[in-house]
Amino acid sequence: LAARLRAAGHYAPAIRPPTVPAGSCRLRFTVTLAHQPHDLKRLIAVMGRLRP
Repeated sequence: LAARLRAAGHYAPAIRPPTVPAGSCRLRFTVTLAHQPHDLKRLIAVMGRLRP
């Protein structure tokens, strides 16, 4: 999913073991004041399309 998000223009690196316990992989999102509401809406739309 991280690679597919990157291809869509969003950087959300995968966090995998040993950083997190096995079976609990996740994505790391960083939101800053530089992001605008439309940036987050676009991310949500992309996540909806990429959802397995």
